[in-house]
Amino acid sequence: YKERFTIKIVASIKMIETNMISCFYSANKGTYCRCSDQHDYLLDLSLDQIEQLVDPNLFFRINRSQLINIKHIKEIAIHSNSRLRVYLHHDQQTDMIVSREKVNDFKKWLDR
Repeated sequence: YKERFTIKIVASIKMIETNMISCFYSANKGTYCRCSDQHDYLLDLSLDQIEQLVDPNLFFRINRSQLINIKHIKEIAIHSNSRLRVYLHHDQQTDMIVSREKVNDFKKWLDR
């Protein structure tokens, strides 16, 4: 599995270790990674492509637009309509809601 991502920033290239990425998400027709330093970086890959490149033991697709890293989960709370809300260590603002269809698989993934 991919151990690092290279990100083009203006005229330079930054390397980000996969274990430093708390989540990947899609927004505004782009795919981003959010790092533990709370910086977001635009990627040249789709969320579907990223899901195939990262270790499924570490990353889980909680809904259509978010893929989270288990090592960055701070807390999980029960949310409305049988869903779960995930809180990450370095991101308390973003709503990370596990879709109803994925709740059972998510719980199994947590129990590995």
